[in-house]
Amino acid sequence: MIAHSRSVRSLVTWSLVALATFMFLSCRAARDPDLDRRLQEASEAKAKKAQSPPEASEEAKRTPPAGPMDPPPKGAVDLRSLDEEGIAAIMQAVPGKGERLVAEVVTKKGKITCELDPKGAPQAVANFTSLALGLRPWRDPDTGEVMRNRFYDGLSFHRCIENFVIQTGNPSSVRAGGPGWTIPRETGNPELFNAAGAMAMVDAGDESHGSQFFVTLRASKSLNGRYTPFGSCTGLDLAREIAAAEKHPPKKDGKSATRPLDPVRIERIDVRRAKAVPAKGAPSPAATGESAAP
Repeated sequence: MIAHSRSVRSLVTWSLVALATFMFLSCRAARDPDLDRRLQEASEAKAKKAQSPPEASEEAKRTPPAGPMDPPPKGAVDLRSLDEEGIAAIMQAVPGKGERLVAEVVTKKGKITCELDPKGAPQAVANFTSLALGLRPWRDPDTGEVMRNRFYDGLSFHRCIENFVIQTGNPSSVRAGGPGWTIPRETGNPELFNAAGAMAMVDAGDESHGSQFFVTLRASKSLNGRYTPFGSCTGLDLAREIAAAEKHPPKKDGKSATRPLDPVRIERIDVRRAKAVPAKGAPSPAATGESAAP
């Protein structure tokens, strides 16, 4: 009797197990035939992502990559030589029509007009033009900030020597400064130094032209080979007035006084294209119906 009861209980137990197993198998979803493939693809994608560099931040995505027209990193001063394509892009951005390239240095006292020489000094002219018109960013030497405004507007003629030169183009208030890069020295047209009004780059040594330039007030042949001449200027009466201004006493004995007490500031420098000047004896613009304005 006891054995019979045990047999019945065992049969019931195995029946319940079989029923539970049947119900479990009946309730399982059918296996996805693509599951193995999708699991493999997910594994490969994870491995590929681990090997890839981290994704750039949103700020980095908005910041364009540095190019040849961008200033060097903060604290660095690189030699920058523009290629023909870069020079052409700057020249194409100059407003006006004509073969001549004219720069007007405008101050409250009047203006100095200079004709640039892109054939004799293409690097200097392109560099000067891009800074004057705000065509390329530059780095403030005092703050390290990247600036995108017109470079020369608001700067002063900070170094003036009577009957010799007036000099400008220093953006620093505490030391000699520039745009954050230098450009190669060029020969330029040496004849420009044969007369007053030569416009040339300031140089503190080999390949150190940057943004500072000067205008001569007399013939200065001794400057040939030392500075790159890149234009010739008129309006020298104003330039001589600027040079003759009262100066601060020199910082050292035996040195010349060169710092004006009240330096003349540049309101703006405009660069534009202009038509060629008619040769002597050629019909005037009025006779040909053309505008007399350059």
